[in-house]
Amino acid sequence: MWEQGVVLALLMSIITCLIATQVKPSLIFAGAAFLAFIAGMIDINAVASNFTNSSLLTWCS
Repeated sequence: MWEQGVVLALLMSIITCLIATQVKPSLIFAGAAFLAFIAGMIDINAVASNFTNSSLLTWCS
């Protein structure tokens, strides 16, 4: 059940950062994905499969 709270907090943080800061959206979304990965909610294969350019992740394999 704690995962739902983390996801809600991440979504609210993303929305707040997109509205209130000048930080690049790519950094905001990458940070949210990193936090979800650190929390154990997603695995590296799920993250890697959603990259547009998979050649950027060749060092992971």
